[in-house]
Amino acid sequence: MKKTEYSSTMNMSPLQADDHILCNFDFLQVDKMIGNLKRAQGQPANLSEEIFAHVDAIIGMTAFGSVYGSEQFRHKKHFQHVLDEAMDMMASFSAEDFFPNAAGRLVDRLSGMEARRERCFHELDGFFQMVIDQHLDPARPRPEQGGGDLVDALIAVWKEQKDCMAFDQENIKGMILDTFLGGVDTSSVTLIWAMSELIRSPTVLAKAQNELRQVLGRRRRVEPDDLPKLSYLKMVVKEALRLHPPASLLLPRETVRATSIGGYDVEAGTRIFVNVWAIGRDPESWDKPDEFSLANLLYCFDWTLPEGMKTEDVSMEEEGGLSFHKKVPLYLVPIRYKWHD
Repeated sequence: MKKTEYSSTMNMSPLQADDHILCNFDFLQVDKMIGNLKRAQGQPANLSEEIFAHVDAIIGMTAFGSVYGSEQFRHKKHFQHVLDEAMDMMASFSAEDFFPNAAGRLVDRLSGMEARRERCFHELDGFFQMVIDQHLDPARPRPEQGGGDLVDALIAVWKEQKDCMAFDQENIKGMILDTFLGGVDTSSVTLIWAMSELIRSPTVLAKAQNELRQVLGRRRRVEPDDLPKLSYLKMVVKEALRLHPPASLLLPRETVRATSIGGYDVEAGTRIFVNVWAIGRDPESWDKPDEFSLANLLYCFDWTLPEGMKTEDVSMEEEGGLSFHKKVPLYLVPIRYKWHD
């Protein structure tokens, strides 16, 4: 069902010709972030906060359209607060996850987890219903052919296929939630960890910046067509993902029949968790597994640590959740790069 829904959605015309709009919006957000960093004027800037705001704006635009982040979107702060609570709650211990029966539900009820879960998802459900109703409003201006956002595309799938498959408004709400949970948190976390590793590896940082500036020249902006030429930067991103996978444990799988994994006999019906973090740091697969052997931020600025800090002072402590965040926000001093004639 999920594969069918995603396949149908991604083939819908409302999203096919919208790349240009989203690309322009991305450029605007990049310019906004660079402008904020310019105003730091040699003072430490909270790069963690800037990156999260940048990713959130792009994902929000993709899902809800240009209204996201505008004055018309009055509910954004409350929505983000509830979304943060949902991510925190989903990463918290729930007895029902380990004991999917009446006993597990009773423990969650007594601990308050069940009430918290119902309250949080009731608020999210109401918010997503409001968004859907706004998109269904006959008075709302219709997007041009090839325009629209993710909600427009999902509504089109629902209207065209509701008689032949079980796809309704509840599916739309679930896919919107997946877009935010799987997009904002994981993307921002990856970028923050990559910058944290780069500032601790000046040689790697310099090589990545030199590659960018050679490929782009004075164009000042990384575009999609440039990405195949940025082979070193691609390796930097892969190395950051190896050391800091957004989700250390993949979603659990269940064996449908008895099997053997790594020399261990596993019975049918066993719940399996894949530890991606451990795979990326396995000394049998990687030489010096704990060592760190993107684009617009590296191109436009040189980066230094705040006065008095050394590279070894940069905290790499992790904080658990749906994604493993950097516990201490990353503060760096952006220095505007100047071209020499």
